[in-house]
Amino acid sequence: EELKSIRSLGITHGQGFFLGRPRSEPMTELPAELGHSIHSLKQVVFHKYHETIFDLVEFCEPLTVDNTVEEAAEYFQRNKQLNFIPIVKDNIPAGMLTRSMIYEIFLGRYGRELHAKKQISNYMTLNMFIAEKDKSLSDVSRMYTARSDLDMNTDIVVTDNKQYIGLAKSRKLLEKITEQQIRSARYSNPLTMLPGNVPIYEWIDDLLYKKDEFMLAYLDLNDFKPYNDIYGYTRGDEVIILLADIIKRNVNPDMDRIGHIGGDDFVTIMLSEDWQVRCEKILEEFEEEIRFFYSEDDLANGGIISNDRRGNTNFFPLLSVDIGVVMPDWSSCT
Repeated sequence: EELKSIRSLGITHGQGFFLGRPRSEPMTELPAELGHSIHSLKQVVFHKYHETIFDLVEFCEPLTVDNTVEEAAEYFQRNKQLNFIPIVKDNIPAGMLTRSMIYEIFLGRYGRELHAKKQISNYMTLNMFIAEKDKSLSDVSRMYTARSDLDMNTDIVVTDNKQYIGLAKSRKLLEKITEQQIRSARYSNPLTMLPGNVPIYEWIDDLLYKKDEFMLAYLDLNDFKPYNDIYGYTRGDEVIILLADIIKRNVNPDMDRIGHIGGDDFVTIMLSEDWQVRCEKILEEFEEEIRFFYSEDDLANGGIISNDRRGNTNFFPLLSVDIGVVMPDWSSCT
């Protein structure tokens, strides 16, 4: 029952007497009676977190380029809450008509008489924002806010293989992105304020869902415990912050993401093609800057003398970083 409970929480790794008691030679095969449970446990690998712009779609009946201005005015009259009407040609978005455009046309002198029977294609704006339905909310938000020519209240036209399927409110997109930022802050590491495990899982799930190629780098300090024992936890925290700052300096903020798993363990999710050069820079800069965190005597000796995890006294060289990098195969991870 406990195994089923942790499985339902999405936990994928565990230990305990039920799975196997401590042995000098670990088991290579699990008892047959656990086979089904463990198989089920392995099915729950990811949090399956993926929100796309399709989740915000509201269907709005479009007008065609052949409809008249008067028909558009009647449409707005019937739909008091509507501020935008998508205009399509063969169900492909061709433009957008706003309520303010209709007001401007009809409020002019003889406006209705002059324009009511004309096609709306003569008045619609081509300045609209179109997103395919499988685009993630973060991608849509980034592209949307980058459009300096857009009114930030403009609805988003959502398509499926370029065919119109509905509108998404920019206000709802903003609300969702704000929720994600709050969620990310909630799971941030308090020392570095970098995202923790939950956002990391979500980023990986998103990339696997989109079948994007990316490099996953795991960064860890070597012999960090002996350093803490000699210099204290406050100085150790400063070293962790140093490593976080060096990682931030050497990743591409537009493409890569950093996560702080805990302690001295970090993860970077890298889409940058020059990921190896960036990792090497992290190693080089840390090797240079960590020297400022040692006394002159320890620098001269090239390290410190402290107890290891078994209580034995040993010599430990200056702190260094190990980086392990893999390119996940999405076909094996989903």
